[in-house]
Amino acid sequence: MGEHKLKENKPTLPIKEDYESIEINGFRGIKHLKIDNLGKVNLILGKNDSGKTSLLEAISTHAAGHHLAFFLNHIVNGRELVSGLFPEYVVDQLVNIFNVECEPSLRLNIIAKFVNISQKYEHALNFKAANQFSNVIPRYLRESTSTQDFSFVKDKNPMLHLGGQNDPQFAMINATMNQVIGLLQVQSNSIKNDVYLTMPSINMLQGQAIKHSYKPFYFSHLNAYNDGRIFDDLKREDLYQALLDNLNSVFDPIKSIDYFRYDHNVQGNLYITKQNNTRLPISSFGDGFRKLLFITAQLMFYKNVLICVDEVDINFHHSLQKKFSTLLSRISQTNNNQIFLTTHSVEFIDNFLSALYDDGNEFGFTEANDPVRVITLQRDEKTGQVSVWNRTGADAHYIRSQLAMEIR
Repeated sequence: MGEHKLKENKPTLPIKEDYESIEINGFRGIKHLKIDNLGKVNLILGKNDSGKTSLLEAISTHAAGHHLAFFLNHIVNGRELVSGLFPEYVVDQLVNIFNVECEPSLRLNIIAKFVNISQKYEHALNFKAANQFSNVIPRYLRESTSTQDFSFVKDKNPMLHLGGQNDPQFAMINATMNQVIGLLQVQSNSIKNDVYLTMPSINMLQGQAIKHSYKPFYFSHLNAYNDGRIFDDLKREDLYQALLDNLNSVFDPIKSIDYFRYDHNVQGNLYITKQNNTRLPISSFGDGFRKLLFITAQLMFYKNVLICVDEVDINFHHSLQKKFSTLLSRISQTNNNQIFLTTHSVEFIDNFLSALYDDGNEFGFTEANDPVRVITLQRDEKTGQVSVWNRTGADAHYIRSQLAMEIR
């Protein structure tokens, strides 16, 4: 790797540089985990319950910083489909963000370093539930986990400012709520805030992110609103033809994508026209094509962001995996996006590495500029501690193609 001059001045948030290292303390099932030498594209491997999904959530939590709407919607509530949130559910989900064996007082911290930046960025969270929700906290934690009476909050100014600081980068939230469910104390480096979480205004907490990030829900690609929104975004950016070209490089060629309107005022479904002029609503396609469309569109639209995709291989036939891996790596380089992917599939791992490192590939990665890391997590069954094996993509390709060794 070549030498890089570190930036001594504090960069403007959100940061555009990639994560170089991440240290996680007390997040979900992770007591302590530190990974150095991260890449542009990071393929995360490991057995079930080794911490792969938690790693993606932790780095996304760090990137979110004070943008608590992202944290609450995509991390706290991101593993389940819930039609309507209720206070006890949110408190329960928040409690389970913290590793109670490591820190029973419901605290966590995540420390990261970015490429070419000397300063480290620490993000810490501490949660205190309101007294009336103490029964949600497991009995064995109640003595060590503090709850608090927040009835006084309603008697204050009807607009609660995050932490009460006069800083325009923090949003206001409406305090004319049904109840305060708890206090989330947030610190990102020198910025500290006490945030009263209220129902139903919980999704209005939008502060400054450390780095822009995107982490889709498991079924984001099956949401018609998401399909339409990202399609509109790409058309506004004049990326419609590029989207078609990218999709056609992987999947059976399609002729066009557009809306079919029910009348002059009502926007209908997104429709796909195939090469034989057959036109079908996107809901008629299977998960494979819809996931390909959604992930490709997200990668194309966002620039300088962190993108985390769990179980990336699900719904993709093996014959498409090499093409998809090439497309994913190409767009990440073009748009300067750092990507974290998880998988259990040895077939996807081999196809991914083959696409990027076999003779004749389009990238020409060398030992000095290899942007890929293949990271295997392994949890000790007795201690619960997670160990890390971090290899370059080229090393992983050699281990699999020449030695046929297991790396999962």
